[in-house]
Parts: sequence; C-alpha cells; structure tokens
Amino acid sequence: MGVQVSNNKSSPPPPVEARRAVKDLLLRSPAFAKLPPATQQQIAQHTAEIAGYLAQPEGIPGNRLPTAAALADPNPNQLHQNYQDNL
Repeated sequence: MGVQVSNNKSSPPPPVEARRAVKDLLLRSPAFAKLPPATQQQIAQHTAEIAGYLAQPEGIPGNRLPTAAALADPNPNQLHQNYQDNL
C-alpha cells in the first residue's frame, strides 16, 4: 500500500551533493538492488528530495541557519514578565 501525497508547490531540484550522496548510499544496499527499476527511481528521487531539504530547509543553506543559542531568549525572565503584563 503506497501513500500518495499531492503537493501543488513545486520544489527546486535537490542539490547535486544530496543526489550524489543518496545514490552512493542506495547503490551499496543489496535490498535496493533487488527492487524493480521504477521503484528504485522513486525511492532515490524521494530520498534525495528529503536529503536536499534537510541540507537546505526552505532554501536556506544549513550553515546559515541560526543556532538554538542565537534563537534563545537572553533574558527568560522577560518572557515571563511579558506574559504577566498581558494577563
């Protein structure tokens, strides 16, 4: 039983590095080699799309994403005070 997902948004193609890494990984798998060619192609394409998204979520290169520390509130008490003020 396959799951079909309709996505009206067109995604950019996965980066070459992601496609190459997925290809290298899948070609080492004996189980993957036993699958029909159409299934291999579908798995490879979807896996490369996922890898590409993980490397560049929403098109932002992974090395340019803010870290958790940069996103953290430097003054957690202020958040609590803002909450209290809005009650």
